Amino acid sequence: RQKLSPQPLCVHTHMLLVSATCLSLSLKTSVKPQSLPSFLVPYNEKALALTDTAIEHDSLSVSRGVSYGPASHQTLDVWAPVAPTTASLPIVVGIHGGGWEFGYPEWAGFGALTVCATPALYITPAYALGLGEQQAWPESRDDLLAALRWVVEHAKEYGGDPARIILTGHSAGAHLAACLGLDPPLLRSA
Repeated sequence: RQKLSPQPLCVHTHMLLVSATCLSLSLKTSVKPQSLPSFLVPYNEKALALTDTAIEHDSLSVSRGVSYGPASHQTLDVWAPVAPTTASLPIVVGIHGGGWEFGYPEWAGFGALTVCATPALYITPAYALGLGEQQAWPESRDDLLAALRWVVEHAKEYGGDPARIILTGHSAGAHLAACLGLDPPLLRSA
């Protein structure tokens, strides 16, 4: 199991708009701050708590903040079962929601326990977000396409099979998964 280096623990406040320096997931990890609209605050807290549980679970390993591109936001988390397997694993790419404007790969981490138990790899990428100030299309789609290229190129390093990739997402993430999955020429470019 990969041990993550401790990050400074920051204060998390229960305000309508979360604007703390960072949100605490655990002593092992933290997320970058976003000023979330009030309707996302309860989801944010629950999703981060579920992901924190997955991070601590003995059956999983996670490589956090793996770079898939040159921009600072182009990172992903790779979740894997700890139990050894003899065959390459299918790969599930879970794209977080957030109204195309907000969110974290950690919001998709709640699926790690279930997906990795099948067994499979679970990859949760970050992508360009508007953060309530601008549209991030087509940058969000292009980021996810770059993440898929990374998955194909690096799958074997994590025990994955690049010929068996499943795209999934929640809310806006499901829309983005469909934008990629229903465009065969775009997918072939990955």
